[in-house]
Amino acid sequence: MKRWLKVMWISARRASAILYNYLCSIPEPIKFLIPANVCPIVLATFEKARIEYELVDIGEDNLCINAKLVENFLKKESESVGILYVRTFGYLEDIESWFQFLKSGYPGVRIIDDRCLCKPSFDESRFSRYCDLTLFSTGYSKYVELGFGGYAWINDENGAEYKSNDARFNEKDHEQLVSRFNHAINRRCLFEYEDSDWLDLKSLDYPSTEYFDLVRSGLEFSDRHKKSLNRIYESSIPENYWLGIKFNDWRFSILVANKEEVIKKIFDSGFFASSHYASMVGIFRDGSAPEAQRVHNGIVNLFNDQRVSSEQAELIANIVRKVSVPIND
Repeated sequence: MKRWLKVMWISARRASAILYNYLCSIPEPIKFLIPANVCPIVLATFEKARIEYELVDIGEDNLCINAKLVENFLKKESESVGILYVRTFGYLEDIESWFQFLKSGYPGVRIIDDRCLCKPSFDESRFSRYCDLTLFSTGYSKYVELGFGGYAWINDENGAEYKSNDARFNEKDHEQLVSRFNHAINRRCLFEYEDSDWLDLKSLDYPSTEYFDLVRSGLEFSDRHKKSLNRIYESSIPENYWLGIKFNDWRFSILVANKEEVIKKIFDSGFFASSHYASMVGIFRDGSAPEAQRVHNGIVNLFNDQRVSSEQAELIANIVRKVSVPIND
């Protein structure tokens, strides 16, 4: 069953469900430009919605989709084009002027502002009026982690509509999907999408207002804890390793020449670290993304959430300081 809505706010069990519903609501054939360093579940969502897309490299400064490459594409093909602007590591730069430029020069373009790694917000004045959808997540390992949930602000000034879809959900299908694309990423081989009931499209178990209250109540702890751990990392890890303060809201990210060694040492000591996100070029689509690959070759994300205490952060920082090799050495 499909339900058409014209509303400002949407919530669901997963942010990917909102993205899927929105994509299915687009009436015309469309091709999206997506940054190469996107989370693979996002690309699986586009595959499930049967929306064509192309992977684009990221910029050197903000590590988000490369603006010049997008503009060059639009000069050749401006009709029925969408842009998924993913805020890499929660980077919240002000790019309102670029969004305005895109909408003014190419009125038919659709823009999704993916803030799933950003600090949740309900202040509409902070959202771009040139974006059609502004998307947040409170799932696993997000800024506010509830273990479920996503929400979005739909810009109805652009005449956007939203179609809610119902479908079966099978947790095993989701696990199999993640296992398959992790296999492809680890081996750098082509991933072939096979549709299944992996996406949970059911509604939240309680009203959106209650969910939003849970998000707001989680913000205070997340803000305080992340700032505390980031101060520890900043005081212990030399600045030449930092990716940049503007990238540290989601996790504290560093660039090193010996990524695998650093991550292994952290895990061997009983702690955690990650290395997100790999370039999806050569896995979901062909192409070239040298900047996305360069960043992934050296990126280490240090946890600054509830899984890590101040004492553990100090120990992790000491490991990083002792083991890491600078990129330029």
